[in-house]
Amino acid sequence: MNDASASLVSVCLEENMLTEYLEYSHKRIDTCSYVKSYNHVTDKILRNTFKFFFDHKLTAQENGSTFYILSKKRQYKSLGYSGPDSETIDDIDQMIENLFHEVFCESEWLARAKQDGYEDACRQWFGRNYDMIIGDVE
Repeated sequence: MNDASASLVSVCLEENMLTEYLEYSHKRIDTCSYVKSYNHVTDKILRNTFKFFFDHKLTAQENGSTFYILSKKRQYKSLGYSGPDSETIDDIDQMIENLFHEVFCESEWLARAKQDGYEDACRQWFGRNYDMIIGDVE
């Protein structure tokens, strides 16, 4: 079977992107904090979520799709553009922005799980990694 996504340009999350990701996250928190509080999103959770997605090869492709590898299978975060935007092609900077967006949104969702009562769902999705990400274990 021919994998059409193999010919797409892609960017994988790299360890040296951590500082830029943290700057992106803090800017996003500052910009959006008038809508809701982000006090639950700690630097530790931001760093640990980044580490999880770095370890699992979070990848953005030029068609807007993003995925990571878990148990040797692609887990898609986004399937790419559709409708009138289906011909959109991202450049490298936009692909990096997509990576940071995915990691930040997951960080915020995981951080909110305890206060909003859906920790069980997070544990089912992330398994033992959930406790590592939120900082309950080292």
